[in-house]
Amino acid sequence: MNAKNLKVLSTILFVILIIALGFIPSYTNAQLPNDEEMLKRYDTNGDGKLDANELRNMRQEMGNNMFRGGFDGGRPGGRGFGPMGGPGGGPMGFQQEDLVKKFDSDGDGKLNDSERKSAREYIKNQDRGPRPPIRFQRQTSQEKKFVEIEKTFSYDTKADLYDEKILRTLYFQFPNDDWFDELADFYRTNVEVPADLIVDDVTYRSVGVRFRGNTSYMMAGEKKPMNISIDYEDKNQRLYGYKTLNLLNCNTDPSLVREVLYSRICRNYIPAMKANFVKVVVNGENWGIYANVQQFNKDFVRDWFGTKDGVLWKVPANFSGIGALVWRGPDKANYKNIYELKTTNAPNAWTDLIKLCDVLNNTPKDQLESALKPIFDIDSALWFIALENVFSDSDGYISRGSDYCIYEDNKGRFHLIPYDNNETFTNEGPGPGFRRENPNSTQRSIIDDKNEMRPVITRL
Repeated sequence: MNAKNLKVLSTILFVILIIALGFIPSYTNAQLPNDEEMLKRYDTNGDGKLDANELRNMRQEMGNNMFRGGFDGGRPGGRGFGPMGGPGGGPMGFQQEDLVKKFDSDGDGKLNDSERKSAREYIKNQDRGPRPPIRFQRQTSQEKKFVEIEKTFSYDTKADLYDEKILRTLYFQFPNDDWFDELADFYRTNVEVPADLIVDDVTYRSVGVRFRGNTSYMMAGEKKPMNISIDYEDKNQRLYGYKTLNLLNCNTDPSLVREVLYSRICRNYIPAMKANFVKVVVNGENWGIYANVQQFNKDFVRDWFGTKDGVLWKVPANFSGIGALVWRGPDKANYKNIYELKTTNAPNAWTDLIKLCDVLNNTPKDQLESALKPIFDIDSALWFIALENVFSDSDGYISRGSDYCIYEDNKGRFHLIPYDNNETFTNEGPGPGFRRENPNSTQRSIIDDKNEMRPVITRL
């Protein structure tokens, strides 16, 4: 066995060892790729071996795929080795379970207490695959710091929800003591658990709470990221004009500031989410500081473009790089397992996205600007790339070809939006297909006209 195969085999054995120790759930129908497939997939510079950066990307993708329930891109409905989010896997490599449809006996579009009880019993009897074991013991109430609800404030309570000068406290009150276990049971389903929310001495009844995230959920102990639906019960209920919240635990960021700081800088040049910090208290227990990051939805579009019209996509984590607006032919199926369409009632959405990829990748360079400008915000895209590069985003378009958002405005023009910024300001190696001209430099080279997997860079 030569050296390159030995390195690949050692990584596979390492993952198998982790599974055996119980840190990653095993999957009886998962198929581990062989060394030739691994080399073909991850040898991005074509030198016939895997360097340190290529090995790092391979290990990280293998770990994420194991958490999600196997390697995506295999046979339809199954698990095999191939591009992440392949047929049967969905954009994120797993299918969110529709428990609301299954257990909503009264037809109100959500689950009440008895319906959630039945759903939890169902979950516990299922082999749900990509659910991580909980390997920590929750602290007892004596160890937790209990806080009283504030009645007076040192700031203007009418200030914007995302005012960076203000640290608000969000008080969640669940009726049941096992709220954490219930949220964990419904992780990666469409079930939200209701709670009352108190902010600035105002009570918002029955907001919907669910755990969110991938590695930020799996690897973060008990401080889980959360998604909050302010309009869960009352469709007209808003928190300072917003109907949903993203509360992020700043996973892998010991400073806690990357997400908020990067968003602040980006907003000087391109459309980007608002963000600040909040303190979270649940049933009297202080859960610490979270990054409060604006949701990518119609409220975001309203703030930046003055309308709620248009089409929104997310490009979920995908280490293969095929989510970077790469041309994959005219078949919509080749795009639907990569890009996550967030807008309903958009009949031309996929046709428009495919046209963008076609024009971006296949138009002769001397005609590209005139052909692309009516359907793509070129100036904003160049700022988007420059910001990612300067602030070393190790998990974005440049490094992974994923983890960003796309907005098509009501005039049919596409805009790139930064997303999931907790891995900015890092000194990690570039992702697949990129290299440093000087190995001792922290600056990544983005001038690579041979890398067809990043057309926004190579074509512009």
